[in-house]
Order: sequence, then structure tokens, then C-alpha cells
Amino acid sequence: MYVLELPVSAVKLRETPDRRRESAGIATIPAGSTLLVEGRSTLSGLIDVVWEGTVYALFSVDLESRATLAQLDEKPV
Repeated sequence: MYVLELPVSAVKLRETPDRRRESAGIATIPAGSTLLVEGRSTLSGLIDVVWEGTVYALFSVDLESRATLAQLDEKPV
């Protein structure tokens, strides 16, 4: 999971009836947002992330330069 330090532009994706993903427009994900990396995008050079339950594609270089890996709080067992 990553936390954005700066806003990032991303392609909002939607799933088609045949389970492919296609563009549903451009969005700006604000700083402070938590992103879950889903994997390599079907769109060239992009990576799929989930933000607030919606899948977006963004450039991996943007994720690397604008986000930090979130520290997960581990509770003792």
C-alpha cells in the first residue's frame, strides 16, 4: 500500500461486460490518498491501483516519485 505525497493524474478504469478494463476518463488523485497496487495495467507503461474502491491506471514513475510505501502497524500476537 502506498500513500501519495503529491497529487497524481490517473486514468479511471471501468470493467466491460467481457471483463476487460477500459478508460472512463482522467482523474486527479489527491495527496494523502492511500493506493493499493493491483499490478501491471493492460494500458502500456501504466500500473493499476485501487483508490476508494475504484481502479485507476497511472504511470509507475509517478507512483515511485510521488508516493511512499505505507508503514503497516503490526500488533504483537
